[in-house]
Amino acid sequence: MTWTMADPIGRRLRTAALAAAVALGLLLGVAERRALAWGQDGHVIVVRLAEKHLDVNAKKQLKALLGGRELADLASSADDWRAFHSETGPWHFVDIPRAASDFQDARDCAKRACVIDALADQLGKLAAPTTPPADRRLALRFVIHLVGDLHQPMHAIDDGDRGGNDVKTRLLLPDPELPFDSGQSSSLHALWDADLIGSAHRDQSTYVALLAKLPDTAKKMQAGTPTDWALEAHAVARDLAYGLLTAPDASGVRKLGQPYADKCRPAAELQLQRAGVRLARLLNEAFTPPK
Repeated sequence: MTWTMADPIGRRLRTAALAAAVALGLLLGVAERRALAWGQDGHVIVVRLAEKHLDVNAKKQLKALLGGRELADLASSADDWRAFHSETGPWHFVDIPRAASDFQDARDCAKRACVIDALADQLGKLAAPTTPPADRRLALRFVIHLVGDLHQPMHAIDDGDRGGNDVKTRLLLPDPELPFDSGQSSSLHALWDADLIGSAHRDQSTYVALLAKLPDTAKKMQAGTPTDWALEAHAVARDLAYGLLTAPDASGVRKLGQPYADKCRPAAELQLQRAGVRLARLLNEAFTPPK
């Protein structure tokens, strides 16, 4: 049985699975700097959107490389990998200061261990025909995942709060038909990972169909570099994720309602769309035969 975002039981099961994964990481001595970007649903949505923009050559080579698996099957596998390979943890985010308007590698990407540099490294391995097949498959898993991470706004900003993990929030939408309550233990990071998407009460297929209708041409949305895209995500985090926060209550929780969701959910959905079409561009380029 497949649990969807609209199903509260499925959401609780995924939350329990995530908690177990984090606990396992702690037992292994893995220091988690960020939560898992977009959650499983968001990463699958990004990959399925990307598949709509892959060229014939990329599809052919991906089929051979995947060996019978679907690309979406691997959407979150990089998060599973880091539970046993702690050195890859920093690859999932970039610490651009909240007040900054630029990316500085020395400042924001210690030892070249951040999503921008890691994505470049993995793209190089994926594109090189001399890369051993097993390493190329691993590079593919990281590429499809890191592009999603790069577009999650809370993975592109640093305000001394571990990417919003230390900012307690509660998204409470008392809709008479489709209410949503993230609970007292949520955070600003988790809100952008899952709560904004989950509170829309749509399953993956419905979301993919909705977001496949791009607000602009795919070619225009694909323009720029991963650094440009990280700065774009940083601006969303600065102006919306943090900029629209309410003051904390006596217990330190920032209670957010429909106004926050109405302004921020479209931004989160746009980030998923951007991630999808840009992932397609990067994969098409990686699999383009050398001239």
